[in-house]
Parts: sequence; C-alpha cells; structure tokens
Amino acid sequence: MTTTTTTTTTTIREIILSLRPDLISEALTDDARLFALGLDSTNALELIAELQRAFAVEFTSEQLYFEHFESIASIRALLESIAPAGPINAVAAIGDDQGRGAERV
Repeated sequence: MTTTTTTTTTTIREIILSLRPDLISEALTDDARLFALGLDSTNALELIAELQRAFAVEFTSEQLYFEHFESIASIRALLESIAPAGPINAVAAIGDDQGRGAERV
C-alpha cells in the first residue's frame, strides 16, 4: 500500500469514526459494509460532506451512488479516481467548519 493510499484510508476511517464513535474501530475494515455496521442516511450525508471537505473535492451526481460508499475500499477507489494527490491535512479538515488553512499531505 502506498503512503497516499494509507493516508487516504486512515482519513476515511477517522471521518467515519467521528460520525459514529460507537463503532468498534477493529470492525471497520477496508471491506466492511458501512450500512451493515449501522451507518444510516443521515450519517451518509455527513460522510459525503466531510469527505468533500477533507479531500477538497466535490462529488458529482454521477458519483453519489450507493456502491461508491459501501465500504472504505469503495470510497478510497472513488476518491483516488478524482483526488489522486490524497487528502488535505485531516486534522485541520475534520470538524473544521471553514475547511481553510489546510494543506495537502
């Protein structure tokens, strides 16, 4: 796994855990089905917003399909196809209402 892939995976995992702190992080594997773990439609909307902020991307309507958000692996594949440089600084981006001042890692 490349550094960018590892960073992307870590950032996605951190975002999911920030939305659902009740999840056991060990259960959150790359292929775990997020909705089977308890992610709901409200969490999904928050996840999309946080991913867009953390990766400085804006998903198109064509990208907002369930299969792109089923697992960490599917989210990572989508993000790597549109943001190959990886996430912006996740610490600065997660929960930062403005999403400013962060740099790419």
